[in-house]
Amino acid sequence: MKRFDNRWFIRLGIVRKDSNELIGSVALHHFDYEENKLEIGYNLKEVYWKKG
Repeated sequence: MKRFDNRWFIRLGIVRKDSNELIGSVALHHFDYEENKLEIGYNLKEVYWKKG
């Protein structure tokens, strides 16, 4: 929670609309407020790789 509160790291789930299944996550981190930048990372269950 501490990382979320100070906006240093936020993780969100990726969910399929049709089944409501959690299939991965996306992370927003290393916020640079002076340059208006941040880093984005994600992961998906392997079964969803290479689907376009």
